[in-house]
Amino acid sequence: MNNSKDYNRSYYVGHREERRERHNKVSLEYHHSHREKINEVRRRPENRKKETIYHKESSKKYRENLRIEVLTYYGQGKLVCVTCGEDRLPSLTIDHINNNGAEHRRQIGSNICLWLKKQGYPEGYQTLCWNCQWMKRSIEAKEGA
Repeated sequence: MNNSKDYNRSYYVGHREERRERHNKVSLEYHHSHREKINEVRRRPENRKKETIYHKESSKKYRENLRIEVLTYYGQGKLVCVTCGEDRLPSLTIDHINNNGAEHRRQIGSNICLWLKKQGYPEGYQTLCWNCQWMKRSIEAKEGA
């Protein structure tokens, strides 16, 4: 004898597939019979897909190019650490010269490159590699102690 749960599950799964197939068939028939109307609506300027700022800012390629642009600006026109000359992109960071990075991130969020560009590249930042930034932090901690 069939377990009622198994029977119900298989009934609904089968029913779902039937509905999906029926829906696809009806959609396809409608699309073919109303092709001109659909294309006319799609051609209207208000219905075209727009590249919004959100889509642009969320795109991986855009963020990578933005990071390169900002690091180059704060690297005095070069994509390098201003202290040691390191040029490997994954090791480069934006450094807050006044050591207020944690406080600043709490205020603006995590995307500092976008914020810097929107603010017109304000003063008080530099491009450092992770090693130089770590050394800067440890030297200042020793001097402060």
